[in-house]
Amino acid sequence: MADIALKNLSCERTRHGKTVWYYRAGKGKRTRIEGEPGTEKFMQSYWDAANGKEPEKPGRKAYAANTLGWLIGVYRASSAFQNGLAESTKRARENILKRLEEESGRHDLRKITPKAIEAGRDRRKAKPEAANSFVKTMRTLFAWAVKEKLVHQNPTTGVELFSASKRGFHTWTVEEIERYQNHHKLGTRARLAMDLLIFTGLRRSDLVGLGRQHVVGGYLFLRPVKTEETSGVDVTIEILPELAKSIAAGPTGDMTFIVSDRGAPYTKESFTNWFRKQCKAAGVPGSAHGLRKAAATICAENGASEEQLKAMFGWVSGKQAEVYTRAASRKKMAKAAAAFMPGGERDVNAFPRTSEQGAGASPKKPMISKGRK
Repeated sequence: MADIALKNLSCERTRHGKTVWYYRAGKGKRTRIEGEPGTEKFMQSYWDAANGKEPEKPGRKAYAANTLGWLIGVYRASSAFQNGLAESTKRARENILKRLEEESGRHDLRKITPKAIEAGRDRRKAKPEAANSFVKTMRTLFAWAVKEKLVHQNPTTGVELFSASKRGFHTWTVEEIERYQNHHKLGTRARLAMDLLIFTGLRRSDLVGLGRQHVVGGYLFLRPVKTEETSGVDVTIEILPELAKSIAAGPTGDMTFIVSDRGAPYTKESFTNWFRKQCKAAGVPGSAHGLRKAAATICAENGASEEQLKAMFGWVSGKQAEVYTRAASRKKMAKAAAAFMPGGERDVNAFPRTSEQGAGASPKKPMISKGRK
């Protein structure tokens, strides 16, 4: 059986051949640990048990058939919800479904029309992202219900989402990255967190579970939480020298590189709050997701192709990668076009037909590097 160096943790094999983990301090109560070793769910379950927190057993109200609460209950118990969603998606969707149960659980399904969905969206218009999440959740719920022949029509058909912010999360600039690094020196937890984000491009949900168990021969190998139960896409990330130096300088935890003051792994929410404080202390307006965008931007501007970006960031389609390659191309074109303006020096080789490597050479491997001082 696997050996994990966590206090009061043991494992045993069931009669079905499955390995299960338990937490037990001395002769105290034995608590089963949920999730797979190395995942955010496993570590959160372990620390909940270590802190004496009982596993949540939410009670469910009984709803009459053909009400919204009844439909949510049936959907929640389905394999589409239990096995067809990534854990992070399931948690986010469950939060919305619980609120819908409380607010509208007794509503007759026949009275839920497109106008009712639009009204629900509009009540949340002060927070457009929350409004859109509501509509998306209802779309998924009713699409599944139609497929299972539990309802005849999907009332979300034709209901539009609010226009999303075109700017989205602020993308860190090189100057902001350097300002953060100057404030948080090598060997601090805040610096290690930033270096892991910028040199891996991982989402916070993956970063909080990242540890030495993912390192093999100078590379990080992992399956992102967001794709673990959907596309199944794995990512391979080279540990560049500067990142290796930062990891070696520490401080790091036993199972995860980033740990809290008490030595426990973060949840993605607690990490976000903590990292926001580190950004404020450094005088930068950035966020963890903004560093992921910065990493993708730097790779694209250094010549990474859509396929290379997809491989590194775990994107399945080229749609997201195209955002960065297209922006990088526009930047290069604008720089070249400036040569035609009055006072500019025209560069006839601004767009050479072949790369410096030659027409048949493979593209250079994208590298994330800090701006030169």
